[in-house]
Amino acid sequence: MVMGLNLSFGWKGIDLSAVFSGAFGFDIMNLVKPYTNMFSSDNTTANIFMTSCFGVDNTTVTEHPRVGYLNESGSMIGDGAANKNYSTVSAYLVEKGDYLKLKNLSIGYTLPQNISRKAYMEKLRVYFSAQNLFTITGYSGMDPEIGGNSLMYNVDNINRYIPSRLFSFGLDITF
Repeated sequence: MVMGLNLSFGWKGIDLSAVFSGAFGFDIMNLVKPYTNMFSSDNTTANIFMTSCFGVDNTTVTEHPRVGYLNESGSMIGDGAANKNYSTVSAYLVEKGDYLKLKNLSIGYTLPQNISRKAYMEKLRVYFSAQNLFTITGYSGMDPEIGGNSLMYNVDNINRYIPSRLFSFGLDITF
């Protein structure tokens, strides 16, 4: 299910508009997850050690695969090795992709005409606007709104950018 909601409100010169979007009931294959939760052969994140297969105390078994690129013999994966923690697709990489986003928010105030006309203006409006303000999701990746093409639909990989958050202030002046 995909949804969108546009809200507008105005009262005594104050105006507010908001645009929400969301999607529910789909899964994402998070191909970034091995880089943040499994590898430890080079520079790495603290998250790898906090979520490794033996847990923080090195005795508790967790749901995470064994850390590392290497197989049992110590050679790198990709040479026919049996480890396959990185190269094998599993349910560990699949997550719920449900999200709700506030895409646009605009709040403004229009001065009464008797005040703006004293300054030789027909209309004066001051506003604040924000884009991509927040996302509510349980997805562990950077952004659940990933789209894709026919070969890689709903696959999150490391070759993309997340939407920028933009804040702006402005004046609308009519003479």
